[in-house]
Amino acid sequence: MSDRDGQPGRRHGGSRWLWRVFAGLGVLAAILFAVGNRAPATLSLWPLPVAIAAPLFLLVLLAAISGAVLGGVGSWLAAAPRRRRLRLLQRRVGALEAELAEAEARADAESASRPHQANDLRSTVKRLVRVP
Repeated sequence: MSDRDGQPGRRHGGSRWLWRVFAGLGVLAAILFAVGNRAPATLSLWPLPVAIAAPLFLLVLLAAISGAVLGGVGSWLAAAPRRRRLRLLQRRVGALEAELAEAEARADAESASRPHQANDLRSTVKRLVRVP
C-alpha cells in the first residue's frame, strides 16, 4: 500500500491527525459524561427476571461500545463479497502479468533469432498475446 507520495505503508497519513483529534474529543466527552452521570440506575430486561443496578454512565457506555462492535461486525460481513472479488481479481492480474512476461520473453527470443527483421517489440507482443 502506498500513499499518493509513493511512500509504502502510509495510507491516508493526512487524516491521521484528524482522527486523533476526534478520538480525543470522544474520550473527553465520555469522561465528562461519566463524571456527570454517576447516579445508580437499574436496567431490567422485562420478560426475564433480571435487573442490573449500575451507574448510569456505565450502562450507556456499554450500550454504545456494544453498538459499535456490532456495527463493525456487520460492516465486515457486508464487505466480504467485495473482498472475495478483490482476491479473485488479484489472482487474475498475477496470471496475466505472468503470461505477459512469457510473451515478452518469446518476443525477445524471436527478435534475437531474426536480427535482420526490425519488428517492434510492442507489435510482436500484441501478435503473441491476443487481448480481447
